[in-house]
Amino acid sequence: MNNDKSPTRHRDAGLSMMEILVSMVIAGTLVSALTLAYSTILRTHPDTVNRVAVSKDVSFIQAWLPLDLASAIDVDMTPTLQPATSKPLPGTNVLTITRKDLQSPGHPEYFVNYRYAQVDGRWVLLRFEIRNVGGVPGPEEVTQVGVAHELVPPPPGWDPTTPPTFAIDVSGRNPGQLHMVGSDVTVNFADGSGYDTGGAGLGSGFVLPPIPADGFLNPASPPSRCGGKMTLLLDTSSSLSSELPIVKSAAKDFVDAFRGTPTELRVTEFDREGKPVAPSTWNGPAIDMLNIDNAGVAAVKQDIDDIDDSTGGTNWEDGLRLAMTDFSDRVAINPSPHLPDTVVFFTDGEPYRYVDSSGNIQSTNKDHATAEAKTVSNEKGEWGVTLKGVFVHRPSLTGSALEAAKDRMKQIVGSTEWVPGPSGGVGNAQTASFFYTSDFLELSNIFQQIFVSDCGGTITVQRRENNDPNDKVTSGSYEYATTTGNATLNASISSSITFDYNLAAGASEWVTMVEEGATGAEITDVQCFSNGTDVTATRVQTLYENDGVTVIPSGRSIKVVANEALSCLFIGS
Repeated sequence: MNNDKSPTRHRDAGLSMMEILVSMVIAGTLVSALTLAYSTILRTHPDTVNRVAVSKDVSFIQAWLPLDLASAIDVDMTPTLQPATSKPLPGTNVLTITRKDLQSPGHPEYFVNYRYAQVDGRWVLLRFEIRNVGGVPGPEEVTQVGVAHELVPPPPGWDPTTPPTFAIDVSGRNPGQLHMVGSDVTVNFADGSGYDTGGAGLGSGFVLPPIPADGFLNPASPPSRCGGKMTLLLDTSSSLSSELPIVKSAAKDFVDAFRGTPTELRVTEFDREGKPVAPSTWNGPAIDMLNIDNAGVAAVKQDIDDIDDSTGGTNWEDGLRLAMTDFSDRVAINPSPHLPDTVVFFTDGEPYRYVDSSGNIQSTNKDHATAEAKTVSNEKGEWGVTLKGVFVHRPSLTGSALEAAKDRMKQIVGSTEWVPGPSGGVGNAQTASFFYTSDFLELSNIFQQIFVSDCGGTITVQRRENNDPNDKVTSGSYEYATTTGNATLNASISSSITFDYNLAAGASEWVTMVEEGATGAEITDVQCFSNGTDVTATRVQTLYENDGVTVIPSGRSIKVVANEALSCLFIGS
């Protein structure tokens, strides 16, 4: 294994006194700049059941918390603090961070508030932004931006007016000295894993050597948010009529989007009862989106095209049973042996069917049908399932009737509404549970934003041997040095590894990726695909040393795009 992570392989024989003095000045400048940086150390746990859920939480925490701490003017950790004046916020205050507000010239500061709270049966870390604090210069704005869902629950007898240090422990760096240099934060998850992060990285944890022999340390790449088990649950009742082709088209686009990602996908439908689509049986093998070929994709799309809307009735309960439970028993509510991490649940109406105590489908009123569906959805917290509801309302629903229909859906999936980002971007799609539109033509875009929040801006890498793109490696370890950190593909455990890049909506970026393989290993080709289409010619370039001339044969420069997932094959000996 070659441990040299620097892309530059050649060094000078020595330095003159003038060069040493200049280097000292530059190093001092870099150290000053790095005091605003942050470090992260991920502590892993062998249990992989909640890997995807926890990795998404880590992505949320990594994206926000270190930056908030690095930008803090002041930090208040009083557990009972309520920083908003317009309404009380749920749970216990963990951190209230005062930051400069560059958006509002009338108010120079705003609050970022992290809170530990119980939501839908799970203990979570909520992040709120509070602007125009106290109603100056305009109405106070309180916005929830993100949530980590899988935090460890409190011990028996915990008092919510005391700090929840068992879940989130915040400590000042450089304790006992005149000035703190930031904060360390440890977040503990329900599966036993933990995550350490903070602001001002030189204060604790990540310490640079005085004279780095190999350049700056390259931290471990964080776990990807992309992948896991996903079920698409479609309302196909007769009320759809002329809109059914639009729904089918959106569903097929959804399948295409996840191609090449480490996702196990199921497509299901419901009208008066739940029905499997792909696979064709409720307990059949899921669709392997990582390795599916063109024929496999065509077969799934044909299964979607074969859906009809000839059957009336809307049964949310049976649809959710099919998606989440052991469907061999329509009476008990037990987790499915293929329990999904995420269910994307589309409907255009309100439920009027339910499953009675004998397992039979019965008609009822919409309030009772909603309550019966809720008996299934209430298990999502305990089972670790994320429900995302997509509601497209019919023109006949208006006013209070529309609001009541939206409320019924929120009872099932949760009340966090999707707020699109600028120019219709992903916004808070990763943490939202309720997506709403009055236009069926927007359905495909909503499905796309859910995909982007899950796998957009990612590169999934697989290794192939003997210069053959079909010859999968089944053993050995392959380390990849990337601009987002280093990670190792252990081929005896996993067939792929995924890297996440945080890009603004519509943005793209050229990133570097170098395989630091075993001695003698050689990369002869790298092929990349998007939605199953070969994009190597436009998205992969030769990677050079810093001299711009010497080729790095084991690496490539790869263009990653915010709204796409790339699948790349590293091929060689």
